[in-house]
Order: sequence, then C-alpha cells, then structure tokens
Amino acid sequence: MNRPPLEGVKVLDFSMFTPGPFASQILADLGATVLKIERPGIGDLERVSVPGYFRAYNRGKGSLVLNFRDPADIAVAHNLAKEADIVLDGFRPGVMDRLGLGFDKLSSLQPQMIYVSLSGMGSWGPHAQDRGHDSEYMARVGALGATPRPDGVPMYDLPMPVSDYAAGMYAVIGILCALKDPEHQAAHIEAPCMPAGLAWMFPRIVMELEDAPGPSAGRTSPGIGCFRTADGRYVTVTAVEDHVFKALVERLGCPELADDPDYASFALRKQHAAAVNAKIAGLVASLDRDECVRMMEQVGVPCAPVNTPEEALRDPQVQALGMLHQQPNLHCDIPLWGLPTRRHVRAPALDEHGAAVRAQGWAALA
Repeated sequence: MNRPPLEGVKVLDFSMFTPGPFASQILADLGATVLKIERPGIGDLERVSVPGYFRAYNRGKGSLVLNFRDPADIAVAHNLAKEADIVLDGFRPGVMDRLGLGFDKLSSLQPQMIYVSLSGMGSWGPHAQDRGHDSEYMARVGALGATPRPDGVPMYDLPMPVSDYAAGMYAVIGILCALKDPEHQAAHIEAPCMPAGLAWMFPRIVMELEDAPGPSAGRTSPGIGCFRTADGRYVTVTAVEDHVFKALVERLGCPELADDPDYASFALRKQHAAAVNAKIAGLVASLDRDECVRMMEQVGVPCAPVNTPEEALRDPQVQALGMLHQQPNLHCDIPLWGLPTRRHVRAPALDEHGAAVRAQGWAALA
C-alpha cells in the first residue's frame, strides 16, 4: 500500500468541541480530505475555550464559515454534501434536521453517505436533549464516584475528556466498517459520548460490583501506585504478579517481605495493601527518581517516571517513537505503523478556505 487508505474520501465535518473533530483528525491522518464547517464570528468554540485542544486535532483540515440562518449558505452545504462520503454531526438530536442538514435530507443528495451523529447522550432516553460535557457524562457512568478525593468529595480531575475521545474512536470504527462495502447504502451511525464513556468504564463497574464489593473497592492495591522519590519527584510501580512483587522488594532491600507467607499471593497482599504500600513508599523515598527507574528496569519490575507534559517530550521512549514534532510547530503523528498516513502540521485559520471552497467546492482542498 503506497497511498493512505482513506485517500479520496471526503469528510464534511459540522461538529465542534472534541468528539467530532477528534474523529475527523483520525480520518485526515488516514488520508481523508476534511472540510470543517464553522459558525460565523468565532467558529468552533474550542478555538477560544481550549485553543490547545483545537490546534491538536484540527490539523490539516479546511475551514469554511457558514451561517445556518442564511438559505444561500445552506445551499452551499447541500452542494458540498452531494460529493461528501462522510458527514459528522456534533449537535444534540434534531438540531441538524431543523436546519435542513439532517440524515434524511443529506442522504437524499448522496445515497451512499455515511452520516455520523456524535451527540452527548444519544437520541433516545429521558436525558437525550440534555446539554453536557465530559464531566457530566463521566459523572453519570460512575467514573467520578469511583475516584473521589481523600475527603470523599467527587472531583472531575481527568487529564483529558475521556468520553469525548472514546466517542470519536467509536465513530471512526463505525465509519471504517461502513466503508468496507464499496456498494454500501446510506448509513446513519450514532456514537454518543456518554455511552462511549460507559463502555470504557464498564471494566471498572465489573470490578466494583463483582470482584471487590464495597464503597472503597479497588482503590488501594498492593505494590501498585505512585511513589515519591528522594528528589521530590514520583515514579509509578505496578507489581501485580507474585514473582514481580518478589523482585521489587528484594531489589529494594526488603527480602523479608518476599518470604512472608502473608504476602505470598496478590490476594493475600491485598488484605494488607496499605501496609505493603507504606513499606514500598518508605524504601522508594530513599532513591532519586531516575535511580529508582533504573533499578526496577534491571529486575523487570514495571516502573516509569511520572513526567510532566514538558518532560514527556524528552522521554527517551517518546523520542524513539518519533511521533511528536516541534517544527514548524508542535504536532503529533497518528499512532499507527505499517500503513501510509499523512502528517498534518497545523489547524486552519477561521474560514481560511472559505472563498476557495465557495468558488471551487471540494476541488479547492485537493
């Protein structure tokens, strides 16, 4: 395969914020041509609310501003839809229909269109029309309740919008499945955020309800956690397997823990998790971070430095992957190897391709 697998595929992206743009960024990296439709004035609200996110997953796309209250601009959208293979809708259920841009209308213009709705809750159920973002979706599926602060107060403290990214990835999975049949009929796929978050949360729900019942189930595991080092930094350690736990404590100079029958298995150690981790914390606290990581690597114990985002750029494994690039500006490649992809460097300026697209249609993005 010498060409990106989605080369020639046209994506008309009406979505904003994270889920749809994240999905269309994956499609763009796989070779698709993506035209981002934005509102007049400020465009995608993420341009101003979280500009770093906007720059991260709107790279290599075209930008066209359309006023959905202007019949002439709706006509422009209809003309673009006639050649679009994929349409992404990030609004609440029914909004695009009221604008004359819903599945029924657009698929009548392009009978092989794959139309993907990335709403918050889905198009059914008592909360289908609720407004929300990742914090509401992850709260509803139990993620915030499973990880409260020490004082017991739930707090949204996730480092990225989990349900948004999950929905974007499920949307791409659905699109690729629909594209598999070159003779496919028009398809309307739904990949809502809250259900996607629920699917990613499901293993934790199983653990909470079946493996370790109780309000604090699974929150402390022996030999697992982030531990502070002598230089005021942190490492992660994950010593689940019995032989790994043995290697960990022996390398840290505490072989009596390895020989203690109370700690002979993970199930037994779990009964003494707090004591085990307190002992490990005391031993790790005497080592510098990098020294601790090297020691653990020598005996095959999973251990990694807890990097800041800036430090991540200098991590030797991150550098070896060759995904992150700082020139001409910071950008990241799609994490797939073995097939051709495209490298997109920057997000478009608002309406950057507006005049050209209005004059030439999709040809302006060729």
